[in-house]
Amino acid sequence: MASHIVGMIFQAITKHTEVCQPFFKLLTLLMEGGSGTGLPCFTQLVLQRVWEAAEACPQSALGWLAVQAPRNKLVHAWVLQSLDTWVEHFLISHANQRVRAAAALLLVSLVPSVNFRQGFRAFRGTSVGLSRPGDPSSIVAEATPILHRIYSVLLRLLKPARLYIDIQAHGTSKLTAYFALLTYCAISKVEKLMFGPYFVDLWQLFHPKLAEPSIPVHHNKQAVLLFWHHVCTDCPENVQLILQNPHVTKNIAFNYILADHNDQDVVQFNRAMLPAYYGLLRTVCEQSRGFCRHLAAHQNIHWAFKNITPYPTQYSTALHTLHVMHHEATACHVGGDLQELLAIMLDMARCLRTSRDGHDARNILLSCKEWADALRKLATLLNTYNPPEMRTLCIELLKEFLLLLPAEVVQVLAPLLSHCHAALQDGHRAIPVPVGPYFPRRGSNHHKSSMVTGPHIPGPRRPMVQMAVPHSQLEAAKGVDEEYDEALMEVYSPYHQFVDVMCRLAVNNECMSETLVGLSAMLGFEGVPLHMTFFPKLWLDIFHAQHVDRKYISVLTNSNYFVDYVEAVLLDERTSLNNGIVYNFLCIYFPKVASHVLNEQTCNLIDSLVSSLTDIAEVVSVRATAYKLNGDLRALSLVYGSGVGPSPPTSLANTLAILLNKARACQRQIEDVASTSSAPSNTEETSNVEGDEPPTKKRIMDSQGNTKEEHLPKPSSPTPGSSKSLEEPAQKTSETADNSAQHQPRSAFCVNWVEVLEKTIIGLLAILGKKG
Repeated sequence: MASHIVGMIFQAITKHTEVCQPFFKLLTLLMEGGSGTGLPCFTQLVLQRVWEAAEACPQSALGWLAVQAPRNKLVHAWVLQSLDTWVEHFLISHANQRVRAAAALLLVSLVPSVNFRQGFRAFRGTSVGLSRPGDPSSIVAEATPILHRIYSVLLRLLKPARLYIDIQAHGTSKLTAYFALLTYCAISKVEKLMFGPYFVDLWQLFHPKLAEPSIPVHHNKQAVLLFWHHVCTDCPENVQLILQNPHVTKNIAFNYILADHNDQDVVQFNRAMLPAYYGLLRTVCEQSRGFCRHLAAHQNIHWAFKNITPYPTQYSTALHTLHVMHHEATACHVGGDLQELLAIMLDMARCLRTSRDGHDARNILLSCKEWADALRKLATLLNTYNPPEMRTLCIELLKEFLLLLPAEVVQVLAPLLSHCHAALQDGHRAIPVPVGPYFPRRGSNHHKSSMVTGPHIPGPRRPMVQMAVPHSQLEAAKGVDEEYDEALMEVYSPYHQFVDVMCRLAVNNECMSETLVGLSAMLGFEGVPLHMTFFPKLWLDIFHAQHVDRKYISVLTNSNYFVDYVEAVLLDERTSLNNGIVYNFLCIYFPKVASHVLNEQTCNLIDSLVSSLTDIAEVVSVRATAYKLNGDLRALSLVYGSGVGPSPPTSLANTLAILLNKARACQRQIEDVASTSSAPSNTEETSNVEGDEPPTKKRIMDSQGNTKEEHLPKPSSPTPGSSKSLEEPAQKTSETADNSAQHQPRSAFCVNWVEVLEKTIIGLLAILGKKG
């Protein structure tokens, strides 16, 4: 009777294929109700005839099995044991795309993992080619053997799959569901390595029948490339299979691509296919310099740069991949070509700026739709993975763009650079800043060379702007190793100078923004260990300028990065206060943020500094430590002169008196020696310090980007914390006329630090007297 009932139901299914769902529901009820004691086992009777129904209404039958397999162990075991009899027929050879998608869904349903099953999408039409791999965390331990069993069956079908790529007989999408499922099942490196023995089958499937036919939208090719790229990503063993096969390396670049930018179907297809194809080539390039050189000279790659890269809006992902390939390949074979190209562009930009009036030059650049993207691409070459010559050319070229289109360039670059620096600043504690082979190391000259030799030249994982000074990776403090100091300045000074020019032009063109102010503050903080003066000099000039909106000074003083700058100077780099630019800058700006800087921790450190000075005052050699002592005492002058700092200890005045007596005695010795000898004695060479100087000069940027100098009256020294220092220009300013002074030889500046220390002590005693 049970067999007769099942037979009648299947007869109804084969007879009414369009409305067979109610009959499958009836089968479900019989199978679920037949599990009781004394009732026949309908499950076995149903399974004996299910493939008969699948021939008549395959989509419904496969869908029904996909629902039953996770619920019924008998169904699950029966479907799993018969994989070799039905998978190829329904997943690959069947003419109906929906049936092939249903077969893929049935295979996924056999994996005993709810998350794995839910993650799979039942694709329709050609969209199956856009499949993504499954999540490894979705597979539990007991599900892995079943997944591998299914995946192995699929891999074995790579060879017979060649029978279904004939376009005339099977069309262009017969294999999409199959490769979508293959990609989804390769969830980890284990599955990727299982692909190795079937590599030749995949290659023979791809070439030449898929790669060479002139078909603009070929979904089978797209699906194959997506899978191939996936199994090679983070799997060098599979990449090595490509490199070990001369036939593959010779022909893999021959792939028909149609660049019809007016046909939306072609554009959409290329958006999905090109990133996988160029990503695959890039992965191979990363592992083989020889293949990289071969590919760089290939006609199809030249075609890609000519026909794909000019259309970033249509092929944003493909453009990104091509740019990464170019960016990472420069170290081994196209670095010279890229530098030549940048040099030509720089000459053209300079010619454009100097030979045409400003309005014409602007219109010429703005008429090129890709100018903004070109700026971003140039910026991504600014990192220590590229040689100094390339960075210099990029900075000079960016500067030419800036001079021609100041407002537009600021609008593009300020957010980009600010984002890159902020990301590194906010995450610097958890993630070390990535540095390349041209980052200076003590005892190494690699940063000066345009070629870094070695078996493998490291490159960034992606095009990146990385000119942040990595404080935690600096190998020596300022002044310990002069060659190392110079090397760091050679790397970072041009970039800081470029941002300084950008800020000055933004001020002159009234396009200064809060983003640019924040970027300036971030670079100021980053430059503290190098004692850079671009940041303080800029904001001293802004403070003195009458035409600049005062709100930007408020934006600066409200910036957390500015607070970090002040803390870094006071706590870590007090010797930078010996630089008059830095000291005068903080005399004006420190009182504005003193309440934020002088927290309990900072005050405790200041008290510790005072205690240390008290302990060593009797025994310290003023002559040997004048430079360091002067920085420490200038820091105390800023703190105690701010009006909001802690009260100075009563012992400080006695300590200063002892140091003052020592300084005066030492100064008398220096004068006695100087009177008997013409040679200078007890002087330390430095730059930008207080002393007798010619009238100071203020740097301003003209419309052509040239630096002009205006003589200002020679002022006298400010009192830190006084109201006068907040409202009037810094007096007796000790900076030299130009920021470039910091790069002049140290021998150009000789300062008697004992004399300077004496003046600093007298000034600090005056501050203490006012507070007392």
